[in-house]
Amino acid sequence: LLGKLLWLSCQTRPDLVFDTMEHSTYNKKPTVRNLLSLNKVVKKLPDGPRYLKFNHINIKQGDLKIVFYADASLGNLGKDKTDSGRGYVIFLADDAGTCGVIDWSANKIKRKVHSILGAETLAFQDALSAAIYIRALVSEIILSGR
Repeated sequence: LLGKLLWLSCQTRPDLVFDTMEHSTYNKKPTVRNLLSLNKVVKKLPDGPRYLKFNHINIKQGDLKIVFYADASLGNLGKDKTDSGRGYVIFLADDAGTCGVIDWSANKIKRKVHSILGAETLAFQDALSAAIYIRALVSEIILSGR
């Protein structure tokens, strides 16, 4: 069940990313409480968006921009609340300000962090790395079309 929810959240449902990521931290020794909580996530499925909307981004008018937002939290995951989580969302935007989401992610930070600054820095690093990769892909797609 969790694997299916993880796939769904990574592919089409950014609103479920944190919930599924949080439950994946309990995967080694799940309890009845974890299962009941996971059932609440399943009940969110029908209430969520039923379609994805893609805005028309004008690539002929001018420059495209990659815009991203990253965030992290200190000590919000795990049974003892000592693990930290991070997430980001990346947009492709045109000169007119029209944008569309092209990537999102949320994960447990693999390193032990002892400050919110450390957690935020690692979240920013992951988001920046993904944004640079997406920028290279978009540039290649646009240049190959000319």
